[in-house]
Amino acid sequence: MPLKKGFALFIFIILLLAGCNGEEEKLNLQDSILEEKKGTQVMSQMEEAPIEIEYLDNQYTIKGTEITDTMALIEVDGKLSLMGNNKSYLLDLEALEWAERKEFEAELNIPASTGSFTFTKGSDGYSLYHQTEKGKKLIHGQISLEDINNYILKEDGSRLAFVDLKNKEIKLYYADKQRITVISDLPMEQLALPLEESITFSPKGGYISFLLSQGGIPKGFISYGADSGKLVHDLIYGIYPRWSHNEQYIAFLYKEDGKSVKELQLENGPIQLSDKIGIFDRRTKKINIWDEIQAPGYIIGAPGWSLDDHFLLYRTGIERPTDVRLLNREQKTITHLQEKGLLSNGANDYIERVQMNSRSIVFSNGGKEPLGFFSITALDDGGTRDFENAETFIMKEYGKEKRVNFVLVGEGILYKKDNSLYLITGDSSKCILKNGGSIKYIQYFNSGNQLVVQVEDEEGTAFLVIPLDT
Repeated sequence: MPLKKGFALFIFIILLLAGCNGEEEKLNLQDSILEEKKGTQVMSQMEEAPIEIEYLDNQYTIKGTEITDTMALIEVDGKLSLMGNNKSYLLDLEALEWAERKEFEAELNIPASTGSFTFTKGSDGYSLYHQTEKGKKLIHGQISLEDINNYILKEDGSRLAFVDLKNKEIKLYYADKQRITVISDLPMEQLALPLEESITFSPKGGYISFLLSQGGIPKGFISYGADSGKLVHDLIYGIYPRWSHNEQYIAFLYKEDGKSVKELQLENGPIQLSDKIGIFDRRTKKINIWDEIQAPGYIIGAPGWSLDDHFLLYRTGIERPTDVRLLNREQKTITHLQEKGLLSNGANDYIERVQMNSRSIVFSNGGKEPLGFFSITALDDGGTRDFENAETFIMKEYGKEKRVNFVLVGEGILYKKDNSLYLITGDSSKCILKNGGSIKYIQYFNSGNQLVVQVEDEEGTAFLVIPLDT
């Protein structure tokens, strides 16, 4: 089918996408005048346009009669594609053109790093395929309706693990190379549930860890090579295994054999704790206990690595996580951010999320209120900036949704306030989408360094694509 040109939506864009720039502290945000992209060809509007693409003020708007709130904008072989309702459209944003892709009928489409994973229904049950522009490859067949959700997808969509409880095996699929690895020696009856909390891929996808339980009590974890399918280490007594980015170390919360794991009930659900944090070295096979919390305190929830693997972040507290510790693996030092006065007590109920980029540590409070608080602590000088009344929003990654009040985007920090989106880079805060209508969810595509925002208004559903410069 020949490519079709996009159409102008001046009134919709002007109302929806007024941009602004400025420093957050100065609150000196002014509306900018939208300018049409130089060289863009704007064609007359048709009443029934399936897909419409417009570019104004460094933002693309995608809407049309074929777009509904059940559709998803994904990356397919490095290009953006709209998928849903058994249809798929390949988009060329630079040319403001689109083309319908021929798709076989699927019950479920899951975005992948290349193409998509699809479930199709047949006479003998469901089949799981990897679909790309070159065709489709069968990953697993004869799947019952009850088992259709027994898969775990790596965050970047490059790897998928399907758990076949009937045949007691796990199939690992590498989308970029279309390769299948089978693990058949895992004690499936001990695999902890739910699966999304018991199966963890390493950052590069080279390894996968499984949390095992006995009598419903977490016992420990084992790991396999994702390509070889071979066991990496025997059972390690611990929970929340988290691989370093170089895939040499696994940080975890240590537990003693036979003892139950303590839990806290927070607003967003239960969270497990321990009094010790350990690190397993894949090369030497040694385990070192790096920190032991004195009673009545605990390490609460999963640890997290910095991008360069020099630091390990984890939360501590008694009844709620109220402190963040920063472990320097090379210098063998531990910094308590609360004791150093680097955590704000004013708006914090408890620390719900903590993340780190090369410049700073970002943490947010927990609670049931729709408005939240997050704070940024700079790594170079320890200076702290607090952001109050940051509105929560849904961040969507490869089909999974999470409600947050900030998200790391490259070296920037994205947040929402007064129904507008802001991006913090360095010491400045820039408005990248003002009064963005009703924001349903936000996506971030790392390969193109761009945000995708699904919005709703009286005219229906639209996708906004915002290229970033961070």
